[in-house]
Amino acid sequence: MRSPSDLVRLRRLRPSSRRPRRRLLPLCSHMNCITSIVATTCQPRFTSRQARASRGRCRAAVSSCAQGNDPCLLCALVFAPDDVPGNYHLRCFKMLGRRLVANRKACHLCCDLKNPGDVKGGRFDSEHVGAWSLWQGNLDASLMVVGQDWGDTKYFVQHEGREGPRNPTNLALVELIGKAGILIGEPGSESGRDVAFFTNAILCLKDAQGGLQGKVKRAWFDNCASFLRRQIEIVHPVVVVGLGEHAYRTILRGFAMECGSFRSEVDAAHGRALPNGSRAFAVYHCGARIRNTHRPMEMQREDWARFRQFVIPAG
Repeated sequence: MRSPSDLVRLRRLRPSSRRPRRRLLPLCSHMNCITSIVATTCQPRFTSRQARASRGRCRAAVSSCAQGNDPCLLCALVFAPDDVPGNYHLRCFKMLGRRLVANRKACHLCCDLKNPGDVKGGRFDSEHVGAWSLWQGNLDASLMVVGQDWGDTKYFVQHEGREGPRNPTNLALVELIGKAGILIGEPGSESGRDVAFFTNAILCLKDAQGGLQGKVKRAWFDNCASFLRRQIEIVHPVVVVGLGEHAYRTILRGFAMECGSFRSEVDAAHGRALPNGSRAFAVYHCGARIRNTHRPMEMQREDWARFRQFVIPAG
């Protein structure tokens, strides 16, 4: 199964011999169109009926534009890859990522959480969708890891919006991801950065009074589910790993999918296929408490090792 980026890389970027090169409109002129069909464009190939339907949605979304008969960049990427310069794919999705960050900064749906942009006047906020993406934020990653939440406001200010050094849970995660065949560096390391993509099911911060281990609410996950789905659609990883039950259930909820018992989901050898073409897997959290009570490190190493066949191409 090939992603749009694979198509762009594999095809020789030359004008098609079957049709004249079409004019590509600026991204900004069709942003509504792009955001409305991003999920559809992640599919590797289309039937003629799907292509017509998606093209119709594109044109409907830009019907108010005087130049609406021309394709936007994302439509051209899907329907005429020969006509699209190679760097347009990453440019498209970087722009989508920036818009998602702006939406996250403006979101205040959870009144009992703190938006990172509101902490200390946004001094420690970043242009990433969440603090965890500062460590691993590759928009073209084959592996995405989704944690429950990043932490509380006290930890956020103490570490200036970044992961603290030598965090035992992060060190365990580095080892486990290595079992999947992907080598990443520790937080703060210059090597092994932006190899994968990390994010959280809850993007805002818990109040300092509750602390890092404070209880979470179902409404927080529901409010953030659309943000998580959009990230999965933008990055379009081969494998999405839900780190813990809440994170995994939010992945499925974002795509309106039902979740079985968490243990059965963890034991599913091939995970769950998501509508965008990615494959979702459930794993237990790698914190010390879970390793000592539910899933020892040795079993977690085996869990992560099975992802290697999906994220590392054969041969």
